[in-house]
Amino acid sequence: MIGTLPPFPPYLPPSPFRYRIPDFNIILKFKSYHVLPFLNETKVFDLLQTTLTESMELFQPHVVMHGGRKYLWESGDEEGDVTLEVTPGRFRPALTWGLWTIALAGLVGFVEAYASLFFAFEITWSPQDRSEEYLGGGELSMWQDRS
Repeated sequence: MIGTLPPFPPYLPPSPFRYRIPDFNIILKFKSYHVLPFLNETKVFDLLQTTLTESMELFQPHVVMHGGRKYLWESGDEEGDVTLEVTPGRFRPALTWGLWTIALAGLVGFVEAYASLFFAFEITWSPQDRSEEYLGGGELSMWQDRS
């Protein structure tokens, strides 16, 4: 299991912000922040919890996510749609469902630390002192119905 993640800074760091999950050699790069003060945070947390539950229960940790395919989770109502998407990279090392679940825990921590925020992210892998290797990227976003 994932265990305790390193804490986030008490203030919103400048974009892009790199966050390392050391036990798994994963680095999340958060960027392109959008603050939405009217956001229904319960909807965001429900979506993230659903995504985490599905990722942990439905998929085996060593199974590779299909590179280049967009995976999308969404939750919507009359106020708008909240979406989380991730697109795994096409090359090795590959983003597995296990690594995605660990990265997702970091995304949840970021949302808990900085409420009312949407963002893009990249997931990289960097064991010890080697260079970072791209695993995938995506975004947490909201679309409002303006009709």
